[in-house]
This record gives sequence, structure tokens and C-alpha cells, in this order.
Amino acid sequence: MTTLPSLREIAKHCNVCPATVSKVITLLKKQHNLVSQWGHEIRIKKEVSEKSVPENRQMKGKWQQLRDALVNDYIDCHQKTGVMLPAKKELQNRYNVSWQTLSKALEPLLASGKIEVSGGKLRICNQKIKKRWKPRIVVICAGSASGLPKVVSEREREFFQYISIEASQKQVELEFVIYEDWGGEPVFYPFNYQACSKLPEDDAVLGYIVSSWHMKSLADCIYRLLPSQKPLAVWVEHPTDMQTLTIRRQLAYFNIGYSRNAGVQIAEHFLTLGHREIAYLSPFHDSLWSKARLSGIIETFGKQDSSFRVHPMLITTAKSEWDYAEQVMNSDDSINVQQSKVMTDKFPFSLGARIEHFHNEYIHLHRDLLILNTIQSHLDYIIKNPEITAVVAANDLCALLVLDYFKGRGIKIPLQISLAGFDNSFNALVNGLTSYSFDTYSMIRAMITHITNNSNGNNHSNMYSFDGSVVERATTGGIRR
Repeated sequence: MTTLPSLREIAKHCNVCPATVSKVITLLKKQHNLVSQWGHEIRIKKEVSEKSVPENRQMKGKWQQLRDALVNDYIDCHQKTGVMLPAKKELQNRYNVSWQTLSKALEPLLASGKIEVSGGKLRICNQKIKKRWKPRIVVICAGSASGLPKVVSEREREFFQYISIEASQKQVELEFVIYEDWGGEPVFYPFNYQACSKLPEDDAVLGYIVSSWHMKSLADCIYRLLPSQKPLAVWVEHPTDMQTLTIRRQLAYFNIGYSRNAGVQIAEHFLTLGHREIAYLSPFHDSLWSKARLSGIIETFGKQDSSFRVHPMLITTAKSEWDYAEQVMNSDDSINVQQSKVMTDKFPFSLGARIEHFHNEYIHLHRDLLILNTIQSHLDYIIKNPEITAVVAANDLCALLVLDYFKGRGIKIPLQISLAGFDNSFNALVNGLTSYSFDTYSMIRAMITHITNNSNGNNHSNMYSFDGSVVERATTGGIRR
């Protein structure tokens, strides 16, 4: 057995105090790595070859300790790569070492490329940071070969924002894939892949999240994903979409905007405020979501006595504002194309995005005028009938058009009539409009949890719905007789 040097010699060699050495030796004795002979000699119990001892367990010289300290304190930890180290004199003082010890510690760092000399100073070299592997969720949404998803509503924008936030918190990467099915054969456009009829298998993919908005056939998209046997979470635009799909173990549906609950809650809010007769105004009543909201309102008011009444004022030829925008773009008297061409020829290419914005604003202005003309007779009827004390619009866009019209007619909101919408959009906030806020974030969390907690595909098909809440602002109030 090898006899260790004295405590003082070990302490001097390691640049520590004798008390520290004594504590370490006591610990090694308890671990039976050292034995004491005749009360004063300390020996290594088992001879171990130098090669078998890890470097961090070997007795290091002072320059090696300094080298490790520089790596830990600057290169790997506290400082970003590419910045300057302190001056050599400052390093000497900070670590209480000689010039020779510092120079010897810097030599292997320079040789390995961890640091370099730049302008007479030491700089930490840019290190290639290894990207930590993360599992991945593929998000599939409607779009085109350009690679951009089709996003037209604030709720869709929230969907993409929240899903990025939640995935980051769950330490999961996202890959966005475009699905186009409005042309010929449906096609996927994955990132860095060629267009294909089905997605390639990838063990790193935990599952798929599908946004059904703007898809021609959700069922076809789902059937192309089912062979993967991985969990699917589907944001359903129309509840009837799921009726065409076979129940599969890994499939779950998520819905926030197409239930009657939103109508129920907005109706309960007006009942609490004392309103007995309200109007439900929808220029988009060919849609399932508008019908569901009206159904919830009628159900809630129907539980009251006969003095409570809902006045449905409905346009059944359109499903959304995009039907009206399409009418504007296809109308014979539209000059959108001509105006855009003149502006494109007149202004430089660098202003193309702003020209496009102007073009869209022009379409939106004429779209809103078309909607307003469609509902104007209903608004005039409401104004002439003081028994109607509140208006519930099918969405915020319609509600804000109503708000502007009432103000133009001198109607005091909410003193004479209360007003509310759905979607809790930014424009609703700016204009003080009471609105129903859909709980998109809770839906996103549930979708990602479905994927991450059911990677074995052991979940039965379900429809999950999420209640939102009424956000009361300046356009609603109690009855003043």
C-alpha cells in the first residue's frame, strides 16, 4: 500500500488549508479507501492504476486547477461566447496565482481553441452549442404551397400563439405542416420535405394537432394520419365533421366556439342585468356557430315566464364575413383589381406589402358596408321598439357595426340599449364592447396534454368542450325605466 504525504505537504500541493485535507481524509477512511497505520501513517487501501482514476479524482496541480476554474467560471458558465476575458494581471490577482501558473493554465485552452488572442487580449471563442433533442408535435393546418397557413380570425391567431407558448413550457418542439385540399389530390407540405400525399414516419413525432379551419374535408386529412397510430388532437370547426369519422383510440376532438354554452352565458348575463326582451342579430346565420349561439340564448330565456322574449333577426345566406368579402371581390362594379394595378405600377416594389394592406382594407370597408346594408332594416326596427333593451350580435364584427350605427343615430349606449358580441377581439377591447371570450388557451393545453400523455394511443375518441366567460365593458348595463 502507498503511503500518503503529510497533511501539510498535501495542503501545500493542493493550495488548501490542512483542516480541509483532514476532513477529506476522514471521509475517505469512512469509505474504506484509506487506512491508518500505527496511528500516524495514512495509506491507500487498494492500489489503483493512474489510468483507471478519473481526472477529477486525481490530485491536480495548481495550473490544472486554475485551468478548470477558468473553464467553469468563464467559458462554460457565466460569460457568453465571443466576449473578452479579464486582463491577465486581473486574473492573477483574482485567483492569487503567479504569472507562470497562469500562462501554463492558458496554454491548453489556447491549443484547444476555447480561447484565442485578439488585439493582445484573450477572447472566448464561439463554441458550437449542441442542440438538445426534444420530442416533436406536428401541427397541421390549411394553407397553400407557399408554406403560409391560412389564418383569418383572431381566434386562429391566438391558436398559433398559445400553442407555441405551451409547447415551449412542455419542452416540446413544434413542426408546422400545410395541408391543401382545395385543388386536386390533397397534399401535405412538410418542412424541408417534398409535397406528399402522406407524412413520412418519424419516431421523434409524439403526435399530431390538426386545425380543421378552412379544410375542405377534415375526414380525408384525419384518415391520412390514422395509420401512424399516434395520438391526434383535432380542433373542430364544425361539430358535424366528426360524424363522418370512424372512432379510433388515438383520436380526440376539441371545440370552443361551436357549442350552445356561449349563448347560454351571454343570455344569463343579460338576465342578471334585468333585460326581458333582447334581439339576436346575425348576418351569418347559415353557419352552425351562429345557430348554436341562438339556441343557447333561446333555451335560457325560455326558462323564464312569458314576459321574457328573444327576437331572432337572421340573414341565412352567409356563413361568415368572408362570404360578404367574396361578394365584394366578385361584384361587377368592383374596382379593386384596377386600383391595385394602378398602385402597383405607380409605387416601387419595396412598398408591395403596404399596397396589399391598402387593397385588403378597401375590401374590408366595402364588406362592412355590405353587411351594414343587409342588417339596417333590423336595426331600424330595434330602434323603433323600446321593449327591446339589448342586442346580442353574432360576433364582434357585427356588434361593432351596430355600435357605430346606433351612435350615428344618436342612440345612447347603454342608457337606451345594451349591446354585446362574441370573440373578445382587440377591437372589442378598444371600443369598450362587452363580449364573450372563448377559452382558447385551455383548449391548447388540453390538446398538448392529450398528445404528450397518450403517446401509446390508449385514449378513446372524445369531444372536449371548453367554456369561456363574458367580459363586461361599457356597452352593457341594467334597465333604466
